[in-house]
Amino acid sequence: MNKVISSLILCFIVRAVLAAEKESRSAYIKTRENKRLHGYVVKRIDSMDEMSCSQACLRHSWCTSSNFKESSGNCELNKHEFSPTDDGTKLTDNPGTTFSMFLKGCLMAGCLNGGSCLFDEGKDTFACSCSPQWRGEKCEMDFTATFTCDNSMEMFADGQSLGTDSIWQNPTTYLVPGNTRVLSVAGEDYGGVYLGILGSTSNGLVTNETWKCTSVLYPEWNSLDFDDQNWPLAKVIANHGASPWGTLNGIAVTAKWIWGNTNSNTTYCRLPLQ
Repeated sequence: MNKVISSLILCFIVRAVLAAEKESRSAYIKTRENKRLHGYVVKRIDSMDEMSCSQACLRHSWCTSSNFKESSGNCELNKHEFSPTDDGTKLTDNPGTTFSMFLKGCLMAGCLNGGSCLFDEGKDTFACSCSPQWRGEKCEMDFTATFTCDNSMEMFADGQSLGTDSIWQNPTTYLVPGNTRVLSVAGEDYGGVYLGILGSTSNGLVTNETWKCTSVLYPEWNSLDFDDQNWPLAKVIANHGASPWGTLNGIAVTAKWIWGNTNSNTTYCRLPLQ
């Protein structure tokens, strides 16, 4: 009974301590008393108690379980890709040693695009629960962006070119890496009365006044680390469907034609995705 109570207290304390840390990790602990996992030890350290040993494992992304010997304070951190608690043959009898397995998957901060880190009882692990439009281990699967510009444009994902478009009547669809943090577009108008950038993505983003646009070409303006804090918000030229463009296939009806300084024939627009 004391062992059970101790284990419950250990779980509570470990979770409380880790929740207060910046790089906290969701974890679910399975323990086996008087058992040791042999053959998968990556690191050995001295620990004052079982809780300290557990914390040491939780602080390392590669650590999946630990062996703690109470009499010596010896803490062994293991790395493996199986569940030894479901296969007793991988555990050896070792009196006074507590084997603890940490079911770790996604970090709470590791689920992208609004995903939540939840415990999957069927798989004994944590996994990201993604919003409907996202897929992948961390809700990071690629998505598409369909854009056009009157008159020509080039699209970028974190500074990497995805391609160009020079016929505004026929929007181009680009494949955007799911881990993209900044979507950006360089547009050019060849002259005349009308100009603008219009587009939308398969995960619900559209061109509108939340984008930031400028007519000034800054070095690395489309890179992930560029600071656009002082950039002005995009100017909305017209709603999608307005004359003379009409409705363009593949672009959401909620998208808006945008530009930067309308006195300039070039514009550079950015939208941080997170």
